[in-house]
Amino acid sequence: MKRIKLAALGLMLTSFAACGWTPAPEYAAKGPVEVAFMARGPWQVSRSNSGEACTSKGHSCDIWAPTGPATDNAPGLRGGRHPVVAWANGSGQKPEVYAQFLDHLASWGFVVIAPRDEMTGNGQTVADAARYIILQGETRSSPFYGRIDRERMAAVGHSQGGASVAALHARNAPLFRTYMTYHISPDFFARWCCAVDQASYADLSPRGSIFHWASQVDSGNPDWYEVVGGHAPKAFALLRHAGHEAIGPRPRPYLGYSTAWLMWQLNGDRRAAAAFAPQGEFFNDNISWADSRAARTGL
Repeated sequence: MKRIKLAALGLMLTSFAACGWTPAPEYAAKGPVEVAFMARGPWQVSRSNSGEACTSKGHSCDIWAPTGPATDNAPGLRGGRHPVVAWANGSGQKPEVYAQFLDHLASWGFVVIAPRDEMTGNGQTVADAARYIILQGETRSSPFYGRIDRERMAAVGHSQGGASVAALHARNAPLFRTYMTYHISPDFFARWCCAVDQASYADLSPRGSIFHWASQVDSGNPDWYEVVGGHAPKAFALLRHAGHEAIGPRPRPYLGYSTAWLMWQLNGDRRAAAAFAPQGEFFNDNISWADSRAARTGL
């Protein structure tokens, strides 16, 4: 049976090759900073559910949190408090789809809160989740009491969730210091689902920084990046081979620089910041990358 399966696999790969298709090469990292943050962080991680509504639409939230003994020098920790990532799902998706990625962020010291909302729209439930975890940090009976840093928060999302994050960014949502999107919805869909489009950025100077991710096999262009004006840092990553849904089952290409961006923007990590500075390793040519851009990222 094993020989039959291997023969069938060989035949399938031969057929793909005959049609001009070849499997995507293994992802190659750009440099030592990316490699460092691709590795799992030093924190152990617990996963839980809020067990109650954490949004105005009645959703509960899944929470990935750093656990275990640590000193104040541990990644993410400042005065005993952790920075927060509020996550926005893609259309029809639940947080468990992104569990590998969200668990990785928590291992670097971020409390990650993800509402179980499959249509994140204008980002209201993402902001609700952020406010919920802030309240938990102020509630003595909560396991998060005294552990949440409300001054260090990010909004991050995929697909429709990315458009929700852009809507929050364009509104200058006061909760968040930085924003990150993956395979953001095209302009027409973002306008329909999330009350935001690229024209929303006209004459706008966003207070928060933003990092947009895309791929050649998906949208393949920096349109959402280009329209962001103002003085806050911005970055754009274009992967060669990652599909629209890859951040769920195959998050490896996203881990390093996503973590580095958050470590810089929320923790002031100098090593992470250096990767995005002019001539930093983020701009290195690489077989797995088609483009990388950044502005206003000088140290």
